[in-house]
Amino acid sequence: MARIEIKIETDQLLIIRRRRASKIWCRECGCGVDMIDLKAVQILTGIEPAIMWKHIENNAWHSSRSHEGQPLVCLESLLKWCALGKRYGGLHDEP
Repeated sequence: MARIEIKIETDQLLIIRRRRASKIWCRECGCGVDMIDLKAVQILTGIEPAIMWKHIENNAWHSSRSHEGQPLVCLESLLKWCALGKRYGGLHDEP
């Protein structure tokens, strides 16, 4: 009997509203980027705050602080991290 292989490719569209992102200078990227707060990171990734801090501390994600002192994550670094996770078999909670 012949083997039938079906391959399905999907794309994902993610929209982040401007009120959830702030344009801030990222030292690691060397340019102004959109930064999001940890609540938005949790919504996007499903990762708990304690694990998020490990990613920030291990420089997996670029980070900064808002004018109010709130921690922010560079959206560019977060999206690159997400893309790597998909390429290598899924996102991992542990850095």
